[in-house]
Amino acid sequence: NSEVYREQKTIHDAAVDRIVESVEKQTNEVQDQGHLFASIAWTVLGLSALAFVISTVMGARVGRRWVDTEFTRLSAAVDRADQVAIGVVIGSSRGLCVLDAETGQASFVNERMSELLRLPVEELKTGEFLKDALAHQEVDSVLAPLFDGRLKEYGWEELRNHPQEPKLWLYWKLQPISQPSPEGSSMDILVQVLDITERKEREERLRAELAAKAVLIKVMWALREDRMELHAQPIVELATGAVSHSELLIRSRDRDGSLIPPGDFLPQAEESGLIGQIDRWVIDRAGALARAGTRVSVNISAASVTDPAILDQVKALLQDPGLAPSDMVFEITETGTIENLDKARQFALAVADLGSSVALDDFGTGHAGFAYLKNFPAKWLKIDIEYVKNALTDARDQQVISATVALADTFGAWTVAEGIEDKETLELVKKLGVTHAQGYYLGRPSPITVPDARPEGTQQPPNPSHSD
Repeated sequence: NSEVYREQKTIHDAAVDRIVESVEKQTNEVQDQGHLFASIAWTVLGLSALAFVISTVMGARVGRRWVDTEFTRLSAAVDRADQVAIGVVIGSSRGLCVLDAETGQASFVNERMSELLRLPVEELKTGEFLKDALAHQEVDSVLAPLFDGRLKEYGWEELRNHPQEPKLWLYWKLQPISQPSPEGSSMDILVQVLDITERKEREERLRAELAAKAVLIKVMWALREDRMELHAQPIVELATGAVSHSELLIRSRDRDGSLIPPGDFLPQAEESGLIGQIDRWVIDRAGALARAGTRVSVNISAASVTDPAILDQVKALLQDPGLAPSDMVFEITETGTIENLDKARQFALAVADLGSSVALDDFGTGHAGFAYLKNFPAKWLKIDIEYVKNALTDARDQQVISATVALADTFGAWTVAEGIEDKETLELVKKLGVTHAQGYYLGRPSPITVPDARPEGTQQPPNPSHSD
């Protein structure tokens, strides 16, 4: 009848309201556990609906007893869920705190918040940290509408980059967590701080990869449209002050005429395999310069040293009757040579047999020694700029240079000091016995025109001689 119906409906509504209220409270405190409490809520709704049916069919007394039993059981389940929620809040991977609407202070702060912000919990409870975090905004323009419910959520990313600590990216999220009363009282604010460093680093890597691929595509088109160019930097023989030969340096010209520096595309070219095409392009133009009587030094990548096709190209070039093989030097990095020693040695022997020579570039970075040079026919050791730039004030760098000179003398090789930028450093390396030098003080890289053939009557510069 209608009286029993109303009584059971009241019991039903009360049970549902009490448990759902508890569930919603926990859901507001820990959003990550929302699915757990939602499932409890739906369970309560289903059971209370069943209680209504039981009460209607079997009577109010049976219905009340059944509801009381189920409510006791479900309350215990919710209590257990409360404990889970508390554990999740305390041990959460995100920093959490509740900003009290009345005092502006934090009524709760978990340990993770203290770890992320590197501030003690007691200091965080004052709430001042949030004002510092919002320094880039008008504080009242953010907090006031959050406290009164006009703003539902506010978030931002922050980079914390302290000199003595790893870079840390944080995401801040502020949101009201209680409903304002009819009297218009303010709402508390839940402050969440997440460590998003890993995600930001992935984004940075992705942006870098995309940028590198974009540059690589530009270089591919530059090769196809013949917009690559060579710049030459002189290498000076210190005994005479004359230019011994010039190192050829690759550059790429964009369609808008801007120059793409080699550091922006050569690493990507090596990773992608495009470096082989670039090396072949450079070798071909270097041959044209050598045929014109210009002594040049050509950089060969580690990948090309192991490429039989590149070696065949070099052999064909050095066997050209219009070219003096001694006018060409092939530079290989020391580290690349060590990684591919057998192939690099075959390359160097083939080049030497045809009258040319090989230089070990960046010497000193790969830690090559006597045993290494004994089995590798290098005629030039280029001392890395790392040991030259501070040689005036660093005695250890001077010792490395002197040791390299002694090593070169033992095997009848020349030395080149890279990165000479002032007269004093030039005089020092000369005093230490270095035979050749290269750097901005002696000459910056500049564009060089590649001729089609040797001009008539061109005189070849003399071959560099070993300075005793």
